[in-house]
Order: sequence, then C-alpha cells, then structure tokens
Amino acid sequence: MKVTNNKINKGLYFVLPLISILIVIVIGVVWIQPRIANTMETQSKIEQEKLKAEKLSAKLTRLRTLAATKDDLLAQLTAIKVALPNQKEVPNLILQIQKIAEESDVELQAIQLNPGKLVLENVPPTKTGPDLGVNVSVKGNYEAVKTFLAKIYKGKRLVNMESITIGSPDASSTDGALVVAVNMFGYFQPLPPKPKDETEDLPEITQEDNSTYDLLQSYSSFSESDE
Repeated sequence: MKVTNNKINKGLYFVLPLISILIVIVIGVVWIQPRIANTMETQSKIEQEKLKAEKLSAKLTRLRTLAATKDDLLAQLTAIKVALPNQKEVPNLILQIQKIAEESDVELQAIQLNPGKLVLENVPPTKTGPDLGVNVSVKGNYEAVKTFLAKIYKGKRLVNMESITIGSPDASSTDGALVVAVNMFGYFQPLPPKPKDETEDLPEITQEDNSTYDLLQSYSSFSESDE
C-alpha cells in the first residue's frame, strides 16, 4: 500500500505542473491573445487616424491659402465655365453664334443642331466633346465672312470648326456674296464626382493652367451670361 501511495505521489508531482502549464496556455489563448490582437488593432487605427489628421491639416492649410485668393479664383472659374461649361449649354452656344453673325455683318441663314442628350449624368471626367454638333450657314461678302469665322475661332465658348464650305448663293448673284457652311462642335466638360475620401488632396494650379487662362482672357465674349 505504501508503494502505491508513493507512486501516486510521484505521479502527481509530475502531472500537477503539466496541468498548471496547460491552464496557463488555455488562459493565454482564451483571454490574453484576443486582448493582444485588440490592442494591435487599436494601435493600427490610431496610426491611421494620425495619418488622416496630418492629411486634413495639410488640406486645411491649402484651403486657407486658396481662401486668400477667393475672388480671383471665382472670376477664373466663371470665365472657364463660359469657355467649357459642365453641360452642353445649347441656348448659349446659339446665342453666341447669333451675336457673332450680327457683329460680323453676315446673314445667318440656318443653324442645324445635333445635340444628343442635353443633360449627361454619371459621365467620367475625361468625357469631353465634341458631343454637340452644330452646322451653321451664313451669307455675306468676303470680309464679313472672314470676320465671322475669326470671331467664331476667338469666341470664349470653345468650338472646333471641323470643315468650312464656301460657295456662291446662286448663278445669277451679282453682289459678290458668299455662302459659307461651317460644321463645328461645341466642347463641354462634366464636373468630376465629389471625392469619397475627404483627405484627398486638392489639385495644383500649374503654370500651364495659368498660361491657358491668360490665353482664354484674350478671346472675345459673346455670351449673355458673361456680359
């Protein structure tokens, strides 16, 4: 009987530490490990928020800088929207052509439009005309016709004259008038979608952008909204 008890005691001497180690391991897996994972996840979120705060701070500094030139930027935006509206702006384009014809002393005989959809939605920001086709027919003498074409080319609403056909009104005409048919396209640029990420940086206004704007300012305005 004593021998058996000694064996049991020796067995317990080895088993109890193993049980203790097993309990510690179980506690570590069940209780400690999830907390370590939560701590690491929290640390990662803190780092992400710090990075986001830094980006927002830089963006705020940029916005404050732009706010100091707000009036100039709004004036530039207005001029750019005349040149490149965010919708097709068919009435304004017709008005521009009519005013140019009147100022050039030519007779506007016809305007044929191929506008497609007048309002575009969910169009990628790279989608730019030609999407608004316009065929214009005018009658006038050589100088008047030349003036008309030059004013179309230098109008602030940007258009592309794809083809120009020149002819006489009829065989019996003796006044030297010409009939000119112009096939052109009006350009427009839909507004880009709002950024989903509020930390997205603002685009820089480059020297090339400023040069383009200065060139645009040298063009003539024939838009009612720009008077």
